[in-house]
Amino acid sequence: AQRHGARVLFSDERCVGGVRNHGAAAAAGEILIFVDADTVIGPGWPGRAARILDRGEAAAVGGRVSAPADGTWVSAAYDALRSRPESERPAWLPGCCLALRRDAFEAVGGFDSELESCEDLDLSYPLRSGGYYLRLDPGLEAVHLGDPKTLRELWRGELWRGREALRVDLRWLGRSGTAPGLLHSVARLSLLAATLAGLGTLVIRGLVWPLAAAVLLAGLSIGRATLLSLRHTGRDRPGFLRLLTVVSVYDLARTVAMLLPAPYHRQSQGHS
Repeated sequence: AQRHGARVLFSDERCVGGVRNHGAAAAAGEILIFVDADTVIGPGWPGRAARILDRGEAAAVGGRVSAPADGTWVSAAYDALRSRPESERPAWLPGCCLALRRDAFEAVGGFDSELESCEDLDLSYPLRSGGYYLRLDPGLEAVHLGDPKTLRELWRGELWRGREALRVDLRWLGRSGTAPGLLHSVARLSLLAATLAGLGTLVIRGLVWPLAAAVLLAGLSIGRATLLSLRHTGRDRPGFLRLLTVVSVYDLARTVAMLLPAPYHRQSQGHS
């Protein structure tokens, strides 16, 4: 980057939010653009985003993020989990490729430098609560090379992210539409706890209790996989069994993370 004329900064910040804040503080422009190292944007991305923000309507703008075209079946199914709202006013914008006005960024205090993940959610919610308009532009496309390629990578990644996702949902509960996701998390955790507790008293109570809880827990993932399968049509739609497998691993990892989160230093390469 230095050989190509870029100004390179070094930071002692532990989390990505703090590193981004460090870069924003050193930048001179009124428009800030964040692009992660594992994210590929087109050559026209910065200019298009800047023109949208220059109109003065939106405070932040982002686009659609996709998995690599040559990815594995796990990354293809994982891509189906992404929220792709039809509205131009999304609930949040991904931090891996995000442009926003400096005044809006500073008004909400920038990224939370203590969050190990989900810092983009935590930035988007106060922007919306503060009356700022978030814009999703279909023309701003990006490819995220860091999507999990295997079920093991998926498990470790969501085990790492799950606790922070819950933390952000609780922080903004009642103000940014986080209640449905939080209820889903509580339901999964309750059913997992009931399953484990039932197995612990198997000799006394038999199989009915843990089996019923396990079936309900699996039913949540089956229901979500079914909805995702119906939402994705066309040749790129992943097979249902593959989608169900990825959804199940994702949901279970996020649930276990509420009890046993993976330490930050164990995060595997490609999930930063």
